[in-house]
Amino acid sequence: MWIQTLSGKRVNLGSPNPSQIIIGDIAHGLSNVCRFSGQIQRFYSVAQHSVHVADLARGAGLSPAGQLYALLHDASEAYLGDVPSPVKALCDSYMDIERRVMLAVEHKFGIANLDVSAVKMVHHFDKVALATEFRDLISGGGEKHHTTWDSLKDVETDPKAIRADFPAAAQFGFMEKYHSIMGMLDAGVHGSWATKSEERPAL
Repeated sequence: MWIQTLSGKRVNLGSPNPSQIIIGDIAHGLSNVCRFSGQIQRFYSVAQHSVHVADLARGAGLSPAGQLYALLHDASEAYLGDVPSPVKALCDSYMDIERRVMLAVEHKFGIANLDVSAVKMVHHFDKVALATEFRDLISGGGEKHHTTWDSLKDVETDPKAIRADFPAAAQFGFMEKYHSIMGMLDAGVHGSWATKSEERPAL
């Protein structure tokens, strides 16, 4: 059970190997996947969403490793697509495959041992980004539209408005953010909630 990526790699979805994971494939895949199954006012990619979450993580002072985790928190969707959460909840087999792919991604990029506090912060920023998308991209949205979802009713939106990019620009922005974070890791920059090891992964 495998898929072939843009780079020519064959990713075994049943047993993905970190060696099969390439950052360029992730950036390309995520930039071509639309949030909300495409049911929004204009195209907005998972790549842009990921960069938004990484920006929120940086603003909160998370370490470069924490920011990298934020950027890659939806990396499995580059290989599996963006399946709506209500559907995921009904598909145990999909959830298992998603976990396997994410584990391969985390080992590839050295973020498998991220501090639990940082992981929780990234999950919070994921919700902030989601709430902001509800406000700016969903038909009939508005400042408090996201509060109709129980999981988001206590989440504040990002004051900064979303500007949706075309896939090519979103891919460029994702890669630019990735290289910026890797540059901080190379320079030994630290922040809150570091991993046990912040060594740069082999690509």
